[in-house]
Amino acid sequence: MSFDKVETINIYAVERLDNIFSCARIQVIANPHLSTTANPPKVINFTQDGKFAIVAYGPGAQGKSSREPTSRIDVFARDPESGLLGQLLNESDVQQGAYSYEDALFLENETKLLYTDQNNDRLLLYDFNPSTGQISQTPIFIEDDCLELNFPH
Repeated sequence: MSFDKVETINIYAVERLDNIFSCARIQVIANPHLSTTANPPKVINFTQDGKFAIVAYGPGAQGKSSREPTSRIDVFARDPESGLLGQLLNESDVQQGAYSYEDALFLENETKLLYTDQNNDRLLLYDFNPSTGQISQTPIFIEDDCLELNFPH
């Protein structure tokens, strides 16, 4: 998987023959929010069973934009056999002020999604339902000076 700036999400199949790896692009998806956010996909994560792909969009660290910075998280259906993304199932509310998502991690049997917010040096924790792909609309913020969260910019 890779991102082509703001415009697309690219899905690749990776094959291994002995110690030689090759990859082929198998799907290109247009950014479904290009007309409203102009922010690129920043991070993607897949559920362990392969049924869902979670894509976070947001500005780069300390990024400048002609539009109001926004961020969002989408959940796509995914075919575990082919690796292809399907229908957009769930969109989080657009967040003004923008979280600069840089990394994602599933916790507690995939019932929580933890994201780093690089611009604000904090963590965001969302509830996630691994059966339906539903994600909570509002995160819990984890920020504390004594945690000394400081992500590279």
